[in-house]
Amino acid sequence: MAGRRRAVVSEADIRGLRFFDRLLPLLRRLHDVGCARDRAGNRDLFFDEYCLFVLLAMFNPIAASLRGLQQASELPKLQQRLGVKRFALSSFSEAASVFDPQPLCELVAEFAASLPPPSNAPELRDLNEIVTLVDGTILTALPRIAKMFWGGQSTGRRNFAWRLHTEFEILRGLPSKFTLTEPKNGGDAHERRVLQKNLQSGRCYVTDRGYQAAWLFNDIVDAGSSYVCRIQENARFEVEHANELSAEARRQGIVQDAVVKFTGDRAGKLNHACRVITLEITPHVKRSGHKGDAGPPSKGLLLIATNLLDVPAEIIALLF
Repeated sequence: MAGRRRAVVSEADIRGLRFFDRLLPLLRRLHDVGCARDRAGNRDLFFDEYCLFVLLAMFNPIAASLRGLQQASELPKLQQRLGVKRFALSSFSEAASVFDPQPLCELVAEFAASLPPPSNAPELRDLNEIVTLVDGTILTALPRIAKMFWGGQSTGRRNFAWRLHTEFEILRGLPSKFTLTEPKNGGDAHERRVLQKNLQSGRCYVTDRGYQAAWLFNDIVDAGSSYVCRIQENARFEVEHANELSAEARRQGIVQDAVVKFTGDRAGKLNHACRVITLEITPHVKRSGHKGDAGPPSKGLLLIATNLLDVPAEIIALLF
């Protein structure tokens, strides 16, 4: 039985070109990246064009295969609007190894910084640091797109799943950093190691239980930042000083606010004072046989560790 014929990409199929108007001037600055090795001067695909074609594929599923994208590159409307030309399949295939992604990361950060900040969460504006949510999530949808994009080509042992480590600034409502690793949460790709590598001063890192580690807490403080981390419900510690709870803290379900010393063989040693805030929450029951990323079951307590000793407990709780 003959295979189904591929759809021919036409100008009527192309959508979303208006979204490129603001990006074009930025991406043009990438034009000469990776050209040092092209001494013969015969390169037919440049970094800015490569980025444009990848974005185009995200807006247009009909052009989400390599040959479909090549067809799109031949369309006069597209060539005129984006300033591109037809590329060779071999040029596109080698592009990921030729172009250094760091200049693109810098442009993304510049573009994100140009967007206006939201005006919500006024309580957090009193913090002297940039509140930064940190998360490492396994991506499967985008890798499936990539698998389709490379359809029909040899992939060897390529694993079509990635882990995206994201830092998100709450008050700006924008991501500030992305790191892409293999899906396995171990070695250099472990979310704790990735955060350790990306630490900056002047930030308040808000993390979930997977980031709980004394050595990471120490590194965050040594970097000139602070942390607010949900910790395991069964964490063992001794209360060194209990803080009095305000009426607002009690209304939010906070039942304890104390400076503590962690105990146990696996606790590790902190080089700074640590505070644990405990809230009563709705218990989470993990259904038998259910596989997912919802985390372990909860008995109805949420514990938050932080080195912020003077911030009201209700503000710390607000972050979760």
